[in-house]
Amino acid sequence: MKVLISFTLIVFICLSAWSQVNEMEEKEPLSWDQVRAKLFFQPGGSFFFTQGTGVLGVSPSVGYRILPKTSVGLGPSFLYVRNFPTGFSYYEWGGSAFVRQRVAQRLFVQAEYEQINRQIFTITPVERQWVPGFLVGGGLFQQTGPRSGFMASVFYNLLWDPNRSNTNSPLITRIGFVF
Repeated sequence: MKVLISFTLIVFICLSAWSQVNEMEEKEPLSWDQVRAKLFFQPGGSFFFTQGTGVLGVSPSVGYRILPKTSVGLGPSFLYVRNFPTGFSYYEWGGSAFVRQRVAQRLFVQAEYEQINRQIFTITPVERQWVPGFLVGGGLFQQTGPRSGFMASVFYNLLWDPNRSNTNSPLITRIGFVF
């Protein structure tokens, strides 16, 4: 079922992007100012404290509008996790790539693939593994300036594994700003 949903979403995004080919106006090479106007930056970060564990994370991303309604991007991710009662701490790192399709003035759908290197806690010994994630979902974008805005989104991780994933649920919410 997860594969069918993933395949359907990817086909939808590709067909939506393909339907925009006639909307492209630029036929000559882009100048630096035109390229810069299509770039956007999302400063990502997280901080939370739950059941004696604190998490501090940084996950910025950079994107590029390849078509008027379609964007692609990528970015690194870094998390510091500390269990305060035991004093045990560890790091997680990785990266992700995404494709985002605007479906209405303020609404978008997005597919994102991520790889996170994290410690997997077994009986003994503790081992590090690359844990994949394939997130599908959508959200709302509210423009606040010529090149900035507020974004809120909800994703479902199709590859979520309760024993290996770094979240307690396959549902992921994000709120942030885009510059």
